[in-house]
Amino acid sequence: MSEIRYDETQLNKLYRREAGIWAFRVLELVPEGIVVQLPKAFGENKTTEIPLSPKTKAFYKVGDYADIALKYTVSGGVSHSFQARYIGPTPPQFIPINGENISKI
Repeated sequence: MSEIRYDETQLNKLYRREAGIWAFRVLELVPEGIVVQLPKAFGENKTTEIPLSPKTKAFYKVGDYADIALKYTVSGGVSHSFQARYIGPTPPQFIPINGENISKI
């Protein structure tokens, strides 16, 4: 496997926040990509599939973290739609030490 290269936006805490990058724990590998948990604004234990190429998906196993830029709106305390863009593997310094499924830092 080749060396992991990170986007500059992934390596700076301020840039991560401005870009809406979250670290998501990979819950499952599926033929089309990975499955991650959505924030609680979508309801308890809601998940979504993030499509990835087979080459990119090969970097992951269940329990790894992926950086995803997530944008959504909340109405009445619940979100009904969102946009998610895969960025890359989460840099080690941004992997949650407490094992959370989602980290916004």
